[in-house]
Amino acid sequence: LAVGGWHDGYKNTVSKLVSNLGSPVKGIVGPWNHRYPHLAEPEPKIGFLQEALRWWDKWLKDIDTGVEIDPDYRLFVMDSIKPLRLLKSRPGKWKVFQKDMFETVSFEELKFGDGQLGKTKNISFDFLEVSSDTMVGAQAGEFFPYNFGPELPADQTLDDKKSLCFDSEILEKEKSIIGAPICKMVVSSDKPLSQLAIRLCDLRPDGTSALITHGFLNLTMSESFEEPKLLEAGKKITLKVCLDQIAYLLPKGHKIRVAVSSSYWPFIWPSPATPKIKVFSGSIMLPKSENIMKDIKMNFDGPVSGEAWNRVVKRSPSSTRHEFFDQTSEMYVIEVKNDSGCFLDCDHGLETDSDVVERWAINESDPLSANVDIDWNQSLKRENWVVSTKSQLSVSCSVDVFFIKGSIRAFKNEEKVFENFFNETVRREFV
Repeated sequence: LAVGGWHDGYKNTVSKLVSNLGSPVKGIVGPWNHRYPHLAEPEPKIGFLQEALRWWDKWLKDIDTGVEIDPDYRLFVMDSIKPLRLLKSRPGKWKVFQKDMFETVSFEELKFGDGQLGKTKNISFDFLEVSSDTMVGAQAGEFFPYNFGPELPADQTLDDKKSLCFDSEILEKEKSIIGAPICKMVVSSDKPLSQLAIRLCDLRPDGTSALITHGFLNLTMSESFEEPKLLEAGKKITLKVCLDQIAYLLPKGHKIRVAVSSSYWPFIWPSPATPKIKVFSGSIMLPKSENIMKDIKMNFDGPVSGEAWNRVVKRSPSSTRHEFFDQTSEMYVIEVKNDSGCFLDCDHGLETDSDVVERWAINESDPLSANVDIDWNQSLKRENWVVSTKSQLSVSCSVDVFFIKGSIRAFKNEEKVFENFFNETVRREFV
């Protein structure tokens, strides 16, 4: 039983397991973040514990729970909504997909034109060029949203303005995108190291651009991930970028946008020099599965949990995200603070406390300025003692290497009892 969420980092895993495993396998994907489905957001939550119990009762105890006749792949098709960093719930509809349907999915090809996207479009110029500054990617969400905070993708308009975009005509009827879109392109670069980020967006009538899904490719790996090759300046390469799995309903009256950029910080580390990438041709292949999927009623039990934790909340959890320009360093900073809170367990008297701060910084015109600093503090406390750890990590780079520095210090009753420091370099190989 594989379970995942469209706002989780493991969104591709479930379909791969369902389509490839020969053993009994079922999959469920909701709109969730990196949490169990009876706790996760955006809602709707489901009775995950009941589903897990049905599965284990069948395969560990041979109790007939009916799991073997459940649909192979149950997924939540998300409706289009205005993009927000924090979503408590989102509308949509559950659909089912049987295992043999994976072999019957066809694709609709929409070709790149001069800023346009359509079945008969073509680029009329010799090429179009994209050379993104390091600010593209600031509107992305967290790789693993799990703190119930402002972690989801924002309005993509700011990133779109600094990308090479191709827009469809206004949709005359609704369109479901269920599966993994594929972007095909013929490009060249003037640098030996380059990358591409491909975003599929929903252009809504309210003027916002909502991220549907995205995919990335290190161009040195366009032929082989195992045997990357430095790019030859100006040499055309044919590439294919598989975007992440998604289930999304585009309403009538919306447009489809494909946005292409040569950087996407801080989701991926930038190439050491800003490349100029020429795009000679391209298209997006959208999976067509509307006719082979079935709607289902919400047949999951409601979410249940065990008895509530007998605790005292001394500091409530919180999650914040701030983006600002540091005039002293001339760096654009994304600061993420995740405070897990402070709690006293009333049954055994242990007090727990944890918080982490991430600072991602970069200069708009200098990819070598990229750096991240992470500070993580944790403590355990009883009436007559307290133990704590303070961890720090920083990563920066040069043309040839990554610099990784860190420290961990441990304390008992405020007396330092352990510390360790490391300072290492890792060669940049094809990145």
